[in-house]
Amino acid sequence: MPKKKLLKYLKENNRKYTVERDDMLHVIKDMDGSYSLNDLYDQAFKQRAVFAKSTIYRNIDLFVEAGLIEKSGDSESSKIMYQTSKDFYSDSMNA
Repeated sequence: MPKKKLLKYLKENNRKYTVERDDMLHVIKDMDGSYSLNDLYDQAFKQRAVFAKSTIYRNIDLFVEAGLIEKSGDSESSKIMYQTSKDFYSDSMNA
């Protein structure tokens, strides 16, 4: 269902589906608890899903907007954390 949710979001927002976004989706699915962008990149790199950190930075807000992950923390102190959304596997698009 996360892939279906991502595809729906991309279509509604005139964005393209890419292999990198699909790979990121699989990595996000495997993440536990709260994680930083560096944690996400490290895991993606270990899984050979993403090789450039810029891919994570360019796409992270898309996953937040799609309701697949949640962003928390203080942007002023650079302590932003992410976690897989509670709605990750639901059919709803409550982003």
